[in-house]
Amino acid sequence: MPDSDDKIYDLDAPTCGYGFRVNHTKEVYNNCEQWSTWNDTKCSEDVLWHYQAWVDDDLDPEHKPTNDDTEKNDVGTGTISIPGTAHYTPR
Repeated sequence: MPDSDDKIYDLDAPTCGYGFRVNHTKEVYNNCEQWSTWNDTKCSEDVLWHYQAWVDDDLDPEHKPTNDDTEKNDVGTGTISIPGTAHYTPR
């Protein structure tokens, strides 16, 4: 909802495994496009953003499945190149 200065805030955030069960490793690479609408009318420019993360739950096995073993956690504007191969070795 707009505030008193007519600003809109997005409270959503991407995640890779935190609070979810990760079996050994998980990685995610996402490019996203976001905009605002009001009464079914687009009322903002498109914004490109990205999210990428690596979680290796085997780094701290005694605390499974807390998934606090995040090696990379990056969200930002613009897009990223999606890798052609996985960071972790498939099991």
